[in-house]
Amino acid sequence: MPFIELGTEFADAQEAEIVPEAKYDLVCGTIEHTNEGGKNNIRVLVNHINPVNGIANPATIFHYLPLPVGDDSPEKAQTKCLFTKRFLYHFGIPFVIAGEQVGFDTDNITGAKMMGCPVVSEEYEKRWQNKLNLPDMPQNVEAPTGRSKPRRRS
Repeated sequence: MPFIELGTEFADAQEAEIVPEAKYDLVCGTIEHTNEGGKNNIRVLVNHINPVNGIANPATIFHYLPLPVGDDSPEKAQTKCLFTKRFLYHFGIPFVIAGEQVGFDTDNITGAKMMGCPVVSEEYEKRWQNKLNLPDMPQNVEAPTGRSKPRRRS
């Protein structure tokens, strides 16, 4: 097989680093609808807004918004909706909870921010990764109606 030229991208390729467990300012990047293995999700790539002390290349956080599927039990569908609603609430993404249409517009996810978001580390398939650790929402939460200031968590 002949030599394959890959250029400076290959020479400069580095593994992303897992950040220490702490609170970080985060922004939602690209999203993708995934439907694999009977799971219906929206995958959100979440990135650090500010440089992380001592870490030149902080790892992107892959966060999944679970969506109900037809054969989910009512309890499972409600749990999936809670996890998605919690994410939308904390990132200030508008959603509708009354009227003819109940849900959210995925176009509002990219660019949404959360300031002071708790991030934890966990091992998944023998590799360490960072994960969002979103706090519970207040009871009877009102839906955000538009892109407001990023939420700051204390």
